[in-house]
Amino acid sequence: MEQQVEQEKLDKAKRKQEKEYAKIQKQLELEQRCDERERLKKEREKEKEKKAAEKQHQKAEKEATKSGQATQQLKRKAPQSVPPKNKRQKQSRGSALKVAVPEAAPSSPPRITSWGRNITLPSKFL
Repeated sequence: MEQQVEQEKLDKAKRKQEKEYAKIQKQLELEQRCDERERLKKEREKEKEKKAAEKQHQKAEKEATKSGQATQQLKRKAPQSVPPKNKRQKQSRGSALKVAVPEAAPSSPPRITSWGRNITLPSKFL
């Protein structure tokens, strides 16, 4: 009977030790997971900062090019010289070349406006 009591005490002590060991293992696992989360969090923050810095750099670069273009756009452009229009020259009717041939005087040519339309006068003014 004494051996049984001692055996029970040994079993109880062994279970207590295993329980402590399990508790310590669980605590270590929790710490490892926590450390892993912290490490991942820091990596994400670094990545975020890197992206933000790159985005800001691109924005500043874009602003710099815009401001350069804006100053160029604000400058007044020199007027471009318009090529002169060819003035209409009066054409000679070739009367100097023709031999004077008496022709019947044609009726007066139709009057034309500056827009090129014919002017028709009412019959009472003819």
